[in-house]
Amino acid sequence: MSISTSINQIWQDNEVCFDISKSALQLCPGEIIFDHFNNIEDIKGSKGESGTITITNLRVIWFSEKNIRRNISIGQNCIFTVSSRSAQSKLMGSTQSLYLFAAYHQTRYEFIFTYPHKPELGKLFITVKSVHKAYSTSRIYREIKIRGALLNGSELDLLPEEEIKEKINGVCNLSNNIGNIGIMYITNIRCVWHAINNESFNISIPYIQISEVKLKNTQYGNALVLQTFSRTGGYLLGFRIDPLELLKKSAKEIKSYWRIANQKPNFGIISLEGNEEYPDLMKTNGQEYTKPKPPIFVLPEIENQNIIINDDFEVDLQKDEYATIENRSNGDCYTEVSSILKVNDDAIAWDPDLGLAIEKLSEGKNAFGLWKLI
Repeated sequence: MSISTSINQIWQDNEVCFDISKSALQLCPGEIIFDHFNNIEDIKGSKGESGTITITNLRVIWFSEKNIRRNISIGQNCIFTVSSRSAQSKLMGSTQSLYLFAAYHQTRYEFIFTYPHKPELGKLFITVKSVHKAYSTSRIYREIKIRGALLNGSELDLLPEEEIKEKINGVCNLSNNIGNIGIMYITNIRCVWHAINNESFNISIPYIQISEVKLKNTQYGNALVLQTFSRTGGYLLGFRIDPLELLKKSAKEIKSYWRIANQKPNFGIISLEGNEEYPDLMKTNGQEYTKPKPPIFVLPEIENQNIIINDDFEVDLQKDEYATIENRSNGDCYTEVSSILKVNDDAIAWDPDLGLAIEKLSEGKNAFGLWKLI
């Protein structure tokens, strides 16, 4: 007996998209805007055009102020580096810029955004950096975790804003056709199970990763079946709960929280931490810089935070590296051209002493010799 309805998987944080429809730029359920900035130039894709950049808990969005069809959506899960450097802008010449490096479908992308006001650029940088850090440290809210550190002693280690709604003993996990007896926790954010005799044998399943909830008759009798999305592994997880009345009650409870989680998901980013590492240096002409209040909600945690802009080196983009109509929509103009992140496979060698692949050392040298004091 199926008790599920069709649920669409959240894609916004897992994809890099170019020139998508206006509806795809709209916020999905649970997506929160942290801040936005106007007069931002996308140097690589829309040279000379002013646009707006919006930072949410799932992605970074840029769109042209002249034509909203010219846009970029960069999922937080695709971003792996956030930095600031000098770049050549058509609107402002040589100026500090925000660099985002992202990877999607085995392709690396380099995005460069610049802003006319240096103090405001610092705010843009720290907002993107802080939101991305908060996203990276809250994955357990959004991702399936297997054999993780889920318990604190003998009880479930609760996440912020998480509440245990039901604790069920004697739940049999039917994976691999082997019945393991354990304990199931039903919370407002996820469903967690762990074996009694081996607490490290466990699984945490956020409701937002479940595509279907079923009651199914198996070779072990009636069982609760949780189907996850293919992007997260396409797991088919079966649990036997006795008696039948308790099974039905548990399935209805999971379905209820599953529906609530998909209507109003909790992605785990409830505050921004780590901003204290950046000193207060955003001043202009000796006066404290005050940003004009935007017409959207801004978290107070980042309202007065500041950032040092690095002046390590300058990147000069040649004219032929800018976007054309043909190479913008498929993202070719954003394909990473910086040599900083490129790896030469010929320079990688296996080190039997360390048991790792490392950069090839000069002839006559070994890894242990590098650690010896002279």
